[in-house]
Amino acid sequence: YGDTEAVTETYPTLKRFLDLCERSFRPEDTPKCIGDHEALDKADQQMTAMCHYHQFLKLTAKFARRLGETADAARYEATAAELERIFAEMARYVPAKGFVGNGRQGEEAFAIYHRMLPPADLDAAYGILRYDVIAHDNALSTGIFATQYLLEILTDRGDAELAGKVAMHEGFPGWFNMLDHGATTLWESWIGSDNIYSHCHPMFGTVAAWMMKGVLGINVCEDAVGCDKVRIEPHAVPGVTSASGWLDTPKGRITVSWKLVDGKMSVEKSVPAGIAVR
Repeated sequence: YGDTEAVTETYPTLKRFLDLCERSFRPEDTPKCIGDHEALDKADQQMTAMCHYHQFLKLTAKFARRLGETADAARYEATAAELERIFAEMARYVPAKGFVGNGRQGEEAFAIYHRMLPPADLDAAYGILRYDVIAHDNALSTGIFATQYLLEILTDRGDAELAGKVAMHEGFPGWFNMLDHGATTLWESWIGSDNIYSHCHPMFGTVAAWMMKGVLGINVCEDAVGCDKVRIEPHAVPGVTSASGWLDTPKGRITVSWKLVDGKMSVEKSVPAGIAVR
């Protein structure tokens, strides 16, 4: 909303955490974390930890600059840049152009989403990711984080149709497999369980966010303040011939409705004053 009160209040805690990280380990020795939980083919856990550390550094640097803490921001940005350099140069993760780790969906998705590869390698990395999805009969092998990344990357790269095929994939693994087994809520794992995994868990609910952004087409721009800049880019994906919905913002409600008429998309939208549509 453009109000820095919450950031001002919480920034000292963010700074203390990053100070602890700097004292505790070098960027190349970032400790493992839970990683891409419940992935069927799990990405290297230190690699995913490096990506999330990088994300935390970049976000905190943005907060620091907004608050005028320029020295902190420069330090965090430098550590993030060092992580990018290490990531791109470590043969363990990038043995060939665009090839991350073992080329798993999760590894490629993490690297692309978090912008950990040199720009010149991104197309190659995307090609590897796309090939793997198609090779799995348009099914995913990702977990809690990379599932979100995968759908967004495919859509942003002009492959919304393929993203739709992933979301609509019938059988195991996927959301339809949960429905086929009587699910009324999302599961914690792609694999059903009697007594280990939760059957009421928001784990893979990011598909709903993708439906809002990728299918309905309402996207808040990265540089927006108080939702003052949006992109409206709806996509007709396999199995979906119409969509309607809204997003409430500080400036009012954005509504979008579209349907296919003779194979062509007809779109109606309403955007409040004070919001720029790109």
